[in-house]
Amino acid sequence: MNDTLQEDAERFAEFILAHYPPARTWDDPVSYCAWHIGHAFIAAVTDDDHEIVAIASARPVDRPGMGVLPAYFNEWGECLHIDLLIDTTDDRRAVLCLREMAKRRFPHCKVAAMFRHFEGNIKVYPIEKLYRSLEKIPKEKHEAVAA
Repeated sequence: MNDTLQEDAERFAEFILAHYPPARTWDDPVSYCAWHIGHAFIAAVTDDDHEIVAIASARPVDRPGMGVLPAYFNEWGECLHIDLLIDTTDDRRAVLCLREMAKRRFPHCKVAAMFRHFEGNIKVYPIEKLYRSLEKIPKEKHEAVAA
């Protein structure tokens, strides 16, 4: 792993560990972040001081349910499996920025799948409906969504 990737992965992992307690049980959060960075499956939003304030990781997969397989992806899959979404701000722009990055990175995805609020069942949404709903979901509803 090159130095820049290592530094970014450590920085992302530090933020995730601070704001998503279940990540503290992961075997190697830095490797998780490095893998997602290496595939362009993770995005972060920073504030004016360059501190991370929001992070999301997602992978394109063939269909809902395939995202439960660790590290599985299909670059041209039509389902966006959202692994993690953390927004620590009161500013709607952070989650909207993550939404825009997802739209640009995964324009071919038609549906989104995720586990919400530590639920055991996967939720599936038409992707445009999910994107529109991100503008309306109260902050506490998307603060720590993860698979």
